[in-house]
Amino acid sequence: MVISRIAVAFLLLMVAGCGPASPISNVVVRVFNQMKVDGSFHYDGQGTSGDAPIYACHETDFGLGLGTWQITITDPKTSMTANVTALATGQVYEGYVIHPDGRVEIVYRITSAQTEPPPPSSC
Repeated sequence: MVISRIAVAFLLLMVAGCGPASPISNVVVRVFNQMKVDGSFHYDGQGTSGDAPIYACHETDFGLGLGTWQITITDPKTSMTANVTALATGQVYEGYVIHPDGRVEIVYRITSAQTEPPPPSSC
């Protein structure tokens, strides 16, 4: 039996649409890495945890769902752990900087109704 290309494409689209829904990001953690080496981002909360790289001289966003999360930002010289709470309504943005000397600090916490400050200078 020959199946037309259109029928195959239609079936593939239907199967692709049946995958799990993407989680909503209630909090966005934005990390500005000003070091010339990679760092790492660890999150733990809501029954899940994970790790992701923070590339050298790069800005990286991490989206987390509703609830309270413990995050750790690590570079070769130090690390910083903080609790981040996502609101049930609106979105929260937290900005962190990994400075060239290895210090990690929070530089802003805003809601979706506020204007994000300009990013710190890069490498």
